[in-house]
Amino acid sequence: MRIVYAGAPEFSVAPLKSLTDAGFCVVAVVTQPDKPVGRKAVLTPTPLKSYALSQGIPCTISQKYASTSPNSDRSGRTSWSPAHTGNCSRRKC
Repeated sequence: MRIVYAGAPEFSVAPLKSLTDAGFCVVAVVTQPDKPVGRKAVLTPTPLKSYALSQGIPCTISQKYASTSPNSDRSGRTSWSPAHTGNCSRRKC
């Protein structure tokens, strides 16, 4: 089964980890865009995005934020699609 997982806060990392540990094939993660943090407003990814990227899982932003994404066109659609998720066998799932 191929899964697209959605979340953003720290508590959404544990279920994703459980899915990947159980052998499910998570092909993509949908999350919020990176946000400025601190006095210098350094763009920081969500905890879920950080974990997903460390596991080699591609990430995209939710449709709610797509119109502000650099990967979106004027209609608000992003350039990401399930076809861009690649072959799960490369990630041991």
